[in-house]
Amino acid sequence: MTPNEQVQMMKRCVHEFQLLRAQISIMKPKAEAYDLIATIADLLPKHSQGYSEDIVWMLENKIGEILKMREESEEGPKGTSTRDPL
Repeated sequence: MTPNEQVQMMKRCVHEFQLLRAQISIMKPKAEAYDLIATIADLLPKHSQGYSEDIVWMLENKIGEILKMREESEEGPKGTSTRDPL
């Protein structure tokens, strides 16, 4: 897989995660209300809120690293660019 393909895949993942987060933000109040009613009715035990790694943040950082490495590899020795300035 080329770096360009990696970046494109990661960008698609970021977009998909962002869409899913938007859907979750819409559904979250309903789920919390259901859990509250279920807890009051002793149907569910109370559970603690846990946090995990932010995958979108990790992917965006990796995209930045790959793009930075690509830019550095396109530069010639001592900062002279081999790319067309236009």
